[in-house]
Amino acid sequence: MSTVTVELPPDTEKKLRQRASLQGQTLEVFLRELAEREAAATNGVPVKSPTFDELTGPIARAVQASGMTGEEAEDFFAEAVKERRAERRAAKDPPA
Repeated sequence: MSTVTVELPPDTEKKLRQRASLQGQTLEVFLRELAEREAAATNGVPVKSPTFDELTGPIARAVQASGMTGEEAEDFFAEAVKERRAERRAAKDPPA
């Protein structure tokens, strides 16, 4: 396997790290898989989209392992979404 160094603007790196984290991956694994999908696409090989279970399975397993009820998990995720939206609003409109 070869090694490639890529310089990214800090904001781009941050966004990619967040996307990787959402998939339970390191930035390195996320970028390697992204590069592999792109390479496959350029060779005429169809790009396989992740299945619903591949996308949600890690979350479902974590909730199950935590012992939370369905309602508790729903409340937890609703609060997490609320907090993330507040962070995004704050980033768009920094204090004067």
